[in-house]
Amino acid sequence: MNRYILCCFIVFFQWKSGLAQQPSILSQTVHTKMAEGTVGSYLSTIANEGISLSYSNDQIKLLRVVQIKPGTYSVKNLLQLILKEEHIQIVAHGNKIVLYKSPTAKINKNVISGYVYLKNSREPIPYANINIVGTSISVSCNDYGFYSLELPDGKYVLKISHIGYTSQLDSLKITSSFTHHFQLGSGITLAEIKVEKKESKIWDGHTIIPNTATSVPVLLGQADPLRTIQMQSGVSGGTSGSNMLVRGGTTDQNLVLLDGAPVYNYSHFGDLLSIFNNDAVKHVSFYKGAFPSRYEGRLSSVIDVKMKEGNMEEFHGVANVGLLTSSAMVEGPILKQKVSFISSIRRSWVDAITRAIDKDIDLKYYLYDANFKINYKIDSTTHLFLSTYLGSDRISLGLKESENPFLLQWGNALVSTRLNKVINNRLFYNTSMTFSRFTNKLITDTENNTYNQISDIALNNEINYRWNNNVSSYWGVRFNDSKFRYYYQNEAEESKTPRATQISIYSDNDVSISDRLKLRAGLHLVTFLVKQKNYQSFQPRSSLIFKVDRSNYFSASYAYMAQFYHQITQPGITIPNEFRAPSSANLPPEASSTYELGYRHLFHSDGTINIGIYSRNFKNILMSRPFQSLFDEPDENIAWQNRLLSGKGRSKGLEIDYNQKFKTFNIQASYTLSKATSSFAQINNGQYFISPNDIRNQFNYSMTMDLSSKWQTSFLFTYRTGKRITVPSYSILDLDEILENSQDLEEYQLYAEDIQNYKLKDNYSLNIGFSYTKLYPNSRRSHLRFGVNNLIGRPVPIITTTSIEDNQIIVNQVDPFKFLPYVGYTYVF
Repeated sequence: MNRYILCCFIVFFQWKSGLAQQPSILSQTVHTKMAEGTVGSYLSTIANEGISLSYSNDQIKLLRVVQIKPGTYSVKNLLQLILKEEHIQIVAHGNKIVLYKSPTAKINKNVISGYVYLKNSREPIPYANINIVGTSISVSCNDYGFYSLELPDGKYVLKISHIGYTSQLDSLKITSSFTHHFQLGSGITLAEIKVEKKESKIWDGHTIIPNTATSVPVLLGQADPLRTIQMQSGVSGGTSGSNMLVRGGTTDQNLVLLDGAPVYNYSHFGDLLSIFNNDAVKHVSFYKGAFPSRYEGRLSSVIDVKMKEGNMEEFHGVANVGLLTSSAMVEGPILKQKVSFISSIRRSWVDAITRAIDKDIDLKYYLYDANFKINYKIDSTTHLFLSTYLGSDRISLGLKESENPFLLQWGNALVSTRLNKVINNRLFYNTSMTFSRFTNKLITDTENNTYNQISDIALNNEINYRWNNNVSSYWGVRFNDSKFRYYYQNEAEESKTPRATQISIYSDNDVSISDRLKLRAGLHLVTFLVKQKNYQSFQPRSSLIFKVDRSNYFSASYAYMAQFYHQITQPGITIPNEFRAPSSANLPPEASSTYELGYRHLFHSDGTINIGIYSRNFKNILMSRPFQSLFDEPDENIAWQNRLLSGKGRSKGLEIDYNQKFKTFNIQASYTLSKATSSFAQINNGQYFISPNDIRNQFNYSMTMDLSSKWQTSFLFTYRTGKRITVPSYSILDLDEILENSQDLEEYQLYAEDIQNYKLKDNYSLNIGFSYTKLYPNSRRSHLRFGVNNLIGRPVPIITTTSIEDNQIIVNQVDPFKFLPYVGYTYVF
């Protein structure tokens, strides 16, 4: 036994002695042939020898360049040489070497800031991305192209990118804080798009639509920035894409802004096209959920349109001639690098064509849009802008000897001023004042007319502060004063002019919790003041994005929105016939809550697929009583409010978006499966029924193909389920009589079979187009576009009316042209 114990002791002693003699992992040797390289490349050399290293990218400047004499070094000595300026602790832990920042090390926090401009224009590019190559550090520009980036001392390679522009690589040596501006060239490249999808700050509910030439065969070849939005899932609209319904909402529940000023009606007659001249638009931001807190006053979506600001270095212009309209745009410097302008105008040809066809009939229709903007760079940190828009539609009809002329006229007038100031390299200040007025006038004879106008003036102050690369905050205060003017009969009658005041405070905080998890947390507070009633609204907004890997992302969001103005529209008619009024004691504000879950996958090639589900709840929504027009001649005993129903609604859906870019052609497709329902106490005892805005299935598919360096063809196919409408049934009595005699309006009931009881036929359309591009010296070019709209199909009707004749239900529709060739020419100089 003693001998056995002695043997064990000897073996144990020899094992311990061997451990003591085993060389440390830090004493192992590594041979390097590099005389100069980055810290990251030397660490890779060590790792390639089978030595495990553990460190954080945020603590070591991997791109810092060091010089070391080639040769053989111990691991410890080599690490000390390449990390001597890093204040890094080197610790061997088992078979792994751990590198970490010394707690007492002093880190210089340098902040570089500036603008990202369009090359040869000096026009800021909002939402451009700035990535530090080889790291997870990434920041985005704000709404006005300003960025702020925090980095320690070192040499870095930065990648600046934005979809629709060519990306740029820039190398900077940073030893202190300073201002630096970047410039991006215009034009899309496959490589740039690939980088955008891989590295950009994606999927926060924000779709950026750059102003790029398109050959998609839209109505009569008219380029329209809102058409691209209609290709998104969850969005349905008319012929051109304006008058959109988003996720079961109504057209007035879309917040549409032009340079910050609200637009109350953004479509031209029959939904032909939107009021936005594509040549003057810089880009469009679109939200259908995950709304940032700076947006307010609508329930369904945000369409934020920003005009170009004018080229500060060169004069450029665009001229368009088409079958429907002609337009022109010119921009350039008033004082180079100091003051620039942009001006555009568009007008239709319809009235001239009508007169040429028949001079005896006094039928006139025209539309026009005019934009003007001036940009003044006061100094390197201060910019002043003035932007204006004026547009109108006018329809008049009547024989020259008729005593009963018909006139319908509507239009917008917008003015916005904005001052940007960079207070310091972290703090950005923006203040703006906007004026918006929409007027709608209908004259049906020499004595009677209907007039409706809304005017809004707003003052907004906001600041953007970047705490570091991972946290950015927005705070703002907004004041609105709105007037609603309306009257029915002759102009001599006194009109009603309700007035409302709104004060808003909002905040957004963008936080990168980790490289994989990003959070936006926001809050919007509103006080709404109107005669005899005050409302307060507390509106939380939040979104969360989780990055599984470079190709897979998940997201979730919640947003609460409130709307303090109401618009009632006669169903089935797309020409302006709306009636507007502010919230009051009898009309509480509308509200919505939106919940979203989503998944996004990036293909290895240039392609993405987004899959999402949503649920949205509405309350205090309005509609006119069925079978009775709100615009009938009013009765002294029947207040117009009694012609309205107030209720609630809900919508839910599945949305799929697919985009794929190949070598010679591109594909974009979307599908929506949705359901929208409404509930009113006066209908079916409050039970839910199909909403007038229910579009059950919708599918869009477009393909653009390069036939050669000059020729391109495109196809666009759309399909959507036909809407449900209400047709009169034999059980309906005279509602005016009921309203006059009823002691309690809540006692009157309609039933589900009386509402939304007729389904229109499904709508579909196939468009085909071709474009030819010719290049000239000095960057001039021309585009010839031609094609056919509705080659086959059943487009969405412009007007739908119903009646009963001889005990038969008659549904009358006014449809757009079902086969409509077009041709258009554009010259860019």
